[in-house]
Order: sequence, then structure tokens, then C-alpha cells
Amino acid sequence: MNIAISGRKINVSDALKDYVNEKLEKACESFESATIDADVVLREQNFHKGPNTAICEITLRAKGSVIRVSERSDNLHNAIDEACNILSRQVRKYKTKVLDKNFSPNIPKNKREYIPLDIDSLIDESHYDDEEDMDDLLVREKELPIEPMTKEYALVQTDLLGHDFYVYFDQDDKQINVIYHRQNGGYGIIKPKVVIS
Repeated sequence: MNIAISGRKINVSDALKDYVNEKLEKACESFESATIDADVVLREQNFHKGPNTAICEITLRAKGSVIRVSERSDNLHNAIDEACNILSRQVRKYKTKVLDKNFSPNIPKNKREYIPLDIDSLIDESHYDDEEDMDDLLVREKELPIEPMTKEYALVQTDLLGHDFYVYFDQDDKQINVIYHRQNGGYGIIKPKVVIS
């Protein structure tokens, strides 16, 4: 496993790096792949009123998929523990829903049920200190290379990334769709329909 650990506005000590490595390797021990890349970002968010918050963000790339976890707590050790606990569950879910259901990108193209999407482009790791000032601004424009996939695989990717929505090209409908997490539970799909008047 290749682990890259960085800090934003904090100094990451060797002892903290060792702690992250130990927790991360334990969280991923059920993964049988040696080709796992993990990016860990540790940071503290300072608030003008109230206590500071420690945040641990983990992005795991393995076998053509991305698993992302972000947890916050009152201190870095707790945030790391919580993020690694959730990551462990996500890894087990990934093995069950992706690897065991032949979603693996190692399967020849003519045998796949989907074509994998480069999901790295969906991860926005930019953070702003004063979020109130950013509310009315368009702060990023991004192009996404999108390849066809089934809605089942898109649901899995939405779940693994922990996003509220996921844009994908449906291989059956031959159009761009958006899967979103409904506030009262479950998921919905938005299927655009062009209306010319």
C-alpha cells in the first residue's frame, strides 16, 4: 500500500504519520490488492466562535475505483479513528458490491457490465477558510471525461465516494443522468429531457 500523508495548516509529526499508517493498514487489511494508493489529508478548521475542529480526509484508489471518507472530530486522533472505521466498512462494501459482482476493471472489456469512469476528476479537495464569502461565487468549473456505465454501478460509486449526487452516462439510456441522495432516504435519478419551445 502506498500512503501519502499531508497536513493543511498543521505540522504532521512522525508519530502522527505512524499512527495514520497503522490505522489505515488495519482498515484495509481485508483488501487483497497490493496496488492501493491512499492520500490522507489532516487539517484543522478554525472557527471564530466555538471549538476548533480536526478533519481527516482519506482517498483510497484501488482496482479502478475510488473510496473517499471525510470525518471531523474534536482532535486529530479521534478524526483519524472515525475515518478509518468508516473506511473499513466502505472497503468491505466495495468488495461485496464491486469485486464480487464482476465490476472489476480487470475483466476484459467485452465481458464487463460497465466501463469504468475516471473518478479522480470528481474529487474536489479545495477548501476555503471563510465559506460565507464563497456562497455567491462560482469558484470552480471542471470538465469530466465520462464513459458509459450502468445505474447500479453509478449507485455503488455514489455510495463509495460519499457524495450527495453523481453524474454519469447511462449505457442503456445513452444519456447523461444524475443520481442523487434523497433527504428522506433512498436515491433518485434525474434524466434530462430537452424541451424546445
